[in-house]
Amino acid sequence: MGKITNRVSTLSLAGLILLSGFTQSSKANTGLSDAKIKGEWFISYVKEKAKSSQFKVERGYFKVVKRINSWLSGNITMDVHDEGGSQDVRLKYLMAKIKTPDIGILRDSNIEVGLVHTPWLDFEEHINMYRCEGTMFAERNGLFNSGDFGVTYLALLGGKISQSYQKVVSPYYPGKYGSVSIGIYNGGGYHADEENNNKALEGRITIRPLPYLLPGLQISYFGVLGKGNTSNAPDWKVDLAFISYQTRLYTFTFQYYKGQGDFKGGDEKHKRGWSSFLEVKLFNYLTELPLSFFGRYDYFDPDTSNKEDQERRYILGIAYHFEKPYQNMLVFSYDKSCTELKKSNYVAKVTLKLSF
Repeated sequence: MGKITNRVSTLSLAGLILLSGFTQSSKANTGLSDAKIKGEWFISYVKEKAKSSQFKVERGYFKVVKRINSWLSGNITMDVHDEGGSQDVRLKYLMAKIKTPDIGILRDSNIEVGLVHTPWLDFEEHINMYRCEGTMFAERNGLFNSGDFGVTYLALLGGKISQSYQKVVSPYYPGKYGSVSIGIYNGGGYHADEENNNKALEGRITIRPLPYLLPGLQISYFGVLGKGNTSNAPDWKVDLAFISYQTRLYTFTFQYYKGQGDFKGGDEKHKRGWSSFLEVKLFNYLTELPLSFFGRYDYFDPDTSNKEDQERRYILGIAYHFEKPYQNMLVFSYDKSCTELKKSNYVAKVTLKLSF
């Protein structure tokens, strides 16, 4: 198979697993009787330039997490996505998660084995919380994606930041001095077979330099060294620098990318680009108005030797939060892209994000 899609059979298997879990006896760790079951849907109404408007199920995640014992757990996540008008189902993650002992400054660490998170996108998507609007800068430009077959190590640096920061600003990746993640992978992403013998090395290091004075400030580097996922194995390299600042009232990020090729092995061209994101959390200014505003600007040059192929993207959005911020919300967004050759496109979208 060229792609790992596991469509209707995956859903059938999940249904059988759930059924067996609920029909087992109530003994500890039997079936899925004590498992955590989570879901997340992105349901949209979309109007794109020169295309008909349409309702779409853009994404649907279904996740089951089962704790086996004090140091071992399992995770399966299925991904319903739009594939040219049809709704396909594929595995997004399927892993064993192993809790590992602290080593010096490396705390609260774990290892994922199987179809796992790669080091970057899960981190960025827990700073820019509007994945339901669309993919992040690097993924949108086809450089890499969020999951792959392999092994990932993740640790916080120096334990955890204060509980007040986690409660008021963000509970995600709460390392007092930052976090680190590194792994080795097939390289083709979670929906492709391995096409060569190369294994990609990916790593992220994030430093929180002033955890007491400016706890929301983080500086990150992410790198990839590998080959694109074709039999020709073209070079694939990523150097990405990222700065973020999160507070109760706003979030700001800026990133700069320079690299060569991509994870699919489409070419070996040298590329560069940058992106900036700003969110204003009105819901923390005025509790009676559960709104937030966000904007993003992307610049991407897919071939630095060609002066006519650069793309610029402008995204503006407003979100209405039903209850706990970001969990369930209605997002109105406008996304306009244009190239040096004056070709342009826009996407206006209303997205309902539901989480449980």
